[in-house]
Amino acid sequence: MLRLLVAAGGTGGGVYPALAVLGALVASSESADVLWVGGEGGMEASIVGRSGIQYQAIPAAGLHGVGPLALPGNLLRMARGIRASRRILRDFQPDVLFFTGGYVGVPMSFAGRRLPQAMYVPDIEPALALRWISRWADSIVVTTDESRAYYAGDKAVEVVGYPTRTALIPLPKPEARQALGLSEDMPTVLVFGGSRGARSINEALWKCLPVLLEQMQVIHITGQLDWPRVEAEAAAIKPQQQARYRPYPYVHDDMAKIFSAVDLVVSRAGAAVLGEYPLFGLPAIL
Repeated sequence: MLRLLVAAGGTGGGVYPALAVLGALVASSESADVLWVGGEGGMEASIVGRSGIQYQAIPAAGLHGVGPLALPGNLLRMARGIRASRRILRDFQPDVLFFTGGYVGVPMSFAGRRLPQAMYVPDIEPALALRWISRWADSIVVTTDESRAYYAGDKAVEVVGYPTRTALIPLPKPEARQALGLSEDMPTVLVFGGSRGARSINEALWKCLPVLLEQMQVIHITGQLDWPRVEAEAAAIKPQQQARYRPYPYVHDDMAKIFSAVDLVVSRAGAAVLGEYPLFGLPAIL
């Protein structure tokens, strides 16, 4: 049986491609023992936990662009992460390591640099963490051909496109709207700041929300950080418009329904959404 260790986290852009790959692995009937390693306090813990995958967390921190006061502490966390990674590798004994993004991958990749490593890069240009990991990666998989320019000529780079989750199956729009309790006749917009939310997008929406609700339904995924503000913002909406505003802090299982139900998306231009919106034929303002 294949023993696969996945190290990814930080944002949905790093987490969801790995989940998609694991879903394809299960669908192919390949038998595998999988352990996911995330960062301490990372948003990936709840997402991976819902998938029933073994999960452990290690210390990890970014170094690029960090101020001089924070740098020593981040270096210490990275060193602790390497030690924790070595313990995990010793206990789990993986056959291969797989990375899709996030600083949590750096200490694990370094600790396991003598083991086979593969990485998938969602973005055209790899972030700093994946650039470091590419030093030890045996196989690099990318979304577009333009990404080849960022890797040394001796690296095996394969273009495969963006892996979408098996749960993202488009539904007929009337069926999706009925399942979400939305009007089937009114234009519907999704406003979405990515897995962590985007305060600038949230605030821009709240400023014009009453005007928008006169003409359309709005599904608003705020992210956890701004969720406490939703009650106060919703209180300013006219009572007859309340049902047209559907805020959520985050959505785990119903994204396929939401993508199928809406006519337009306003969101950040993350790698995950750029890979998933075309699956649903969604026009978007990014």
